[in-house]
Amino acid sequence: MICKTCGKPVETGAKMCRNCGTLTEFGSESQRVDLKKHDPKNDFSARAAKFGDVMVKEKKANVLASVDPKIAGIVLLCALLVIFFAVVFYYEHKSNHYKMDGYDVTLPASMKSVKDHSFEIMDSESCKSYANNKMEFTCIQYGTEKLLPDLALRPSNDDIEGMSAYYSAKNKLVELDSDFLQMLDDTFSANLKDYDRTKMENGVLEFTYHDNSMTDNFVAVHVIVNESTIYQFSLLCSEDQKENCDKKFKEIFRSITVH
Repeated sequence: MICKTCGKPVETGAKMCRNCGTLTEFGSESQRVDLKKHDPKNDFSARAAKFGDVMVKEKKANVLASVDPKIAGIVLLCALLVIFFAVVFYYEHKSNHYKMDGYDVTLPASMKSVKDHSFEIMDSESCKSYANNKMEFTCIQYGTEKLLPDLALRPSNDDIEGMSAYYSAKNKLVELDSDFLQMLDDTFSANLKDYDRTKMENGVLEFTYHDNSMTDNFVAVHVIVNESTIYQFSLLCSEDQKENCDKKFKEIFRSITVH
């Protein structure tokens, strides 16, 4: 073989000319093949092709895409149910404090204003009811002068008869809470279907009855009397929910402040 640069003979198989150092064509070609064979880029491409030509970055970006849609749907549904029950639990246990005309009371936030005069036994000055899907709270206010008209008297000091009537009414006012409770018992007994009194003492009346839809109801009534107003507070629930509502009934009655 002759060197193309200097023209000197080159030994067969030699990679370069010993005279000028020029690489032979065989050596250059061998070098190019060797470099191509060990190119890291070629090795990486080959490995990528073996795994479907999916690169690492692409795999990370598509992690969610590999999740079974049914499993994803179940996870989403469970998350929504957890959120729903958490909201319901919070809403059921949250309370609002109300400042009413003549009294304050704390009621569950889920209770909304409704119109109900079921337990109004005569013309009242005010009747307000609040209810949710478990219970109903009602406050009915009557003027004491409606039951004891002589309280409206303003007798002069020399009006002996008027003074006697006025102070007699004042004395009756002291016992009006128990007298009014008896009046409620008599009225409900005569007008409510299957009325059954279970308690009547210390200003508290408790009873059960059937309403028009034949539901068995439990009712607790607290009566408070001051100088000018009779307050008839009542809480109602279905009889089968009595035990579940008992604690909440007590909390509501304890929260009532008459002023």
